[in-house]
Amino acid sequence: MSTSSLIAGNKLIPKKKVRAAQGTISNPTGVYDCDDGGRYYVRQIGNTIWWTGLGNAGDGDNFTNVFRGIRSGNVVRGTWVDVPRGVTRGSGNLSFQISVDPTTQRVTFTRRSATGGFGGTFWQFDIPRGLRKPARKGVKKKK
Repeated sequence: MSTSSLIAGNKLIPKKKVRAAQGTISNPTGVYDCDDGGRYYVRQIGNTIWWTGLGNAGDGDNFTNVFRGIRSGNVVRGTWVDVPRGVTRGSGNLSFQISVDPTTQRVTFTRRSATGGFGGTFWQFDIPRGLRKPARKGVKKKK
């Protein structure tokens, strides 16, 4: 079993404690890399999935979108819209399947359908950037 972690709500939990029930992860909150070159910050509250997706590996200069969807089992259906941080201006509906990659044991999303020109088709969980403490520039360590 992997020793990496997932975020459930506001708690960090070891992946080995996250149980898949027929491929369902109880809370896929975390950071995902997508095949459209974007980084997606995902949060589940109840059965609602929210995200902000930033293109160009998280810079967001080519696209930035937000999503809200309702989860039913392993399937999420919802609406996405580009916001003015990026240059694209699209919107539409999106549905995807939540599963666990049997090789990496990482949570993945696989697109089922999309309208409005949404480009992403596959997302894979990444170690949450928010859990890593950023280096503090200009601050010297106390000895």
